[in-house]
Amino acid sequence: GRYVIDMGTALSGWFRIQLPQLNAGDAVTMSFADRERDSKYQTFRQTSQFISAGKPGEVFQNKFSYMGYRYVLIEGLPSAPAKSDAVALLVESDLEQTGAFECSNDLLNRIFYLNEWTLRCLNLGGFTVDCPHRERKGYGGDGQVPIESIMTSFRSDGFYRKWLVDWQEVQKEDGSLPNVAPRTGGGGGPGWGGFVAAATWRHYLYYGDLRVVAENFDTVRNYVEYMEAISENNGDILTGRNSKFSFIGDWVAPGRGMSSDNLPTMEAKTFFNNCYRMYHLQLMVNMAQALGETAVAEKYQQVIERARPVIHEQFYDAAQEHYVIDEQGYYLMALMSGVTPESLRETILAKLEQNILEASGGHFGTGLLGTYFMMEYLREIGRSDLVFAMATKTTYPSWGYMLEQGGTTVWEQWNGEFSQIHSCFPSANNWLYQSLGGIQADPTAPGFENVIIKPDMVGDVSWVKTHYDSIHGRIISHWKREGGNVTMDVTLPPGCTGTIYVPTDSVDSVRVNGIPVDSEELVQLIQFADGRAAYTVASGSYKFSSKVK
Repeated sequence: GRYVIDMGTALSGWFRIQLPQLNAGDAVTMSFADRERDSKYQTFRQTSQFISAGKPGEVFQNKFSYMGYRYVLIEGLPSAPAKSDAVALLVESDLEQTGAFECSNDLLNRIFYLNEWTLRCLNLGGFTVDCPHRERKGYGGDGQVPIESIMTSFRSDGFYRKWLVDWQEVQKEDGSLPNVAPRTGGGGGPGWGGFVAAATWRHYLYYGDLRVVAENFDTVRNYVEYMEAISENNGDILTGRNSKFSFIGDWVAPGRGMSSDNLPTMEAKTFFNNCYRMYHLQLMVNMAQALGETAVAEKYQQVIERARPVIHEQFYDAAQEHYVIDEQGYYLMALMSGVTPESLRETILAKLEQNILEASGGHFGTGLLGTYFMMEYLREIGRSDLVFAMATKTTYPSWGYMLEQGGTTVWEQWNGEFSQIHSCFPSANNWLYQSLGGIQADPTAPGFENVIIKPDMVGDVSWVKTHYDSIHGRIISHWKREGGNVTMDVTLPPGCTGTIYVPTDSVDSVRVNGIPVDSEELVQLIQFADGRAAYTVASGSYKFSSKVK
């Protein structure tokens, strides 16, 4: 009398079932699970019960709550339901689709869909939940890792502006921020309250709305002053409470997840969080500059310049040439935050590359925040080849491994333990849009007033088709690589300019719309460096072609 329905995909939503004829008072119990392992189902106590009135044609459907599930366990039916009797209904915030991505690599296409579907399962109730079953909380650390993905795929300016108001309302008088908004309990660290600065700045980059920066400026500044007061009392080092769920750094990195006894040490967490502190201070500086708050920008730039050497000195092991421990996240955060002095940056980057390709076998060795920052930093310095190596793995730990194991949404941990629908790692699409697709926001002209098109042609990817419907209109970036020939089809909406980076061995080989570039007055060469010719263009459609080795 117990039946299991497998919907074929995990999702967040309602469940509808056409019930057979029942007797009045008969109880049908439905339990909802996101994972099955050895005939054991992970339900997180999600249960609904239907009491029959004995009438023909009865239908059950959730209405007042949603479930995170793939499997429905039903008890109390006189016979097995027909497949056609059961329907799963996705429940999500109604955000307009604004972006799309596809490429020649089928695994990357599957990863893109895996991430996008997961984000649709998490954008509930006016904020991004960590998971749709166990907690349903708006964690700030989790919330910041997929922002570029969400902002590109969906029109979400109102969505984030509303969520930022939730954070304003939970800030305490001392400037501290909780780890979750709307306010409920939950673990985290500086990167969780740091959501406000991260979301505000990216909102400005994507939508160009300076009002959002002004609305959240005091919240960010008060949080900065709260953390700096702690730092000043501890030798310019931010410290926190040493517990499992407090002052966490790179949460659930491989081998250091919740299901292990091998969480990062307090020293590792302190170093990671102080690097994040430098990143967060830079966001504060950016916001102040955008608002014309020159004195505030100069003040916190001075804090950055003063604190970086202190952090480096306390945590760098010169004999071992690493910070705290030989793991990816700590090389990465030191480089990204500028904590590593210029004289050592080449050495630390080489150590990071060695760890990725050798110690980690070409896999990510990072957790929730580290994975996001890894892809951002490597893209920014022109090393998307390393991201490609990690993103295209199908062995543990990777998104490909999740797919190979039958995952249909992104897991809470790389190894698949705990939640199967979670916000820790749905960050791949940031890189797919910005690196392979090449569509990037310009900090000097927010809101895509100027569009950067800078695709990374790495690995075996031979073509990419992507677009983004900005507030000005559709931006298109299509490219193809055939042998030594590259073509790029670019469209910029009216009212925008663009900076287009064309891969080439020589500017002499570049053509636009079939003619030499210097014959097109709307296209101007601004530099040739690192195997790319960069051009400024006016709005319109262009076909670039070039030669590469």
